[in-house]
Amino acid sequence: MRGATLLLAIIVLSSLALIGMSLVSLTLSRITSIDLEVDRVKALYLAEAGIARSLYELKKGIDVDNDGMGIISPTKFADGEFSVTYNSALFTFTATGKVNGVERSIQLKCVGG
Repeated sequence: MRGATLLLAIIVLSSLALIGMSLVSLTLSRITSIDLEVDRVKALYLAEAGIARSLYELKKGIDVDNDGMGIISPTKFADGEFSVTYNSALFTFTATGKVNGVERSIQLKCVGG
């Protein structure tokens, strides 16, 4: 009887340990996923900051960094960096934000009026 009880206790403890390891693995996977999403949002906000800075240069008529009106060279800000390029053929500004290897871009198309 004692042997059966010991065997049952080992089986129960092994099962609980396996369930615990699975929960730890799932939690770590979720944390990594959340960190990636946070970096994606930060990169998007940096791209938006790049567009805002380009619009500031265009509205004020001041080329702050002497690289062309509305064009922003890679600029470090907070946890990452942003840059803005201009395609004169398409009249489009493209801002890119980068954080921890995650990159997001947005475009601003200029139309006459």
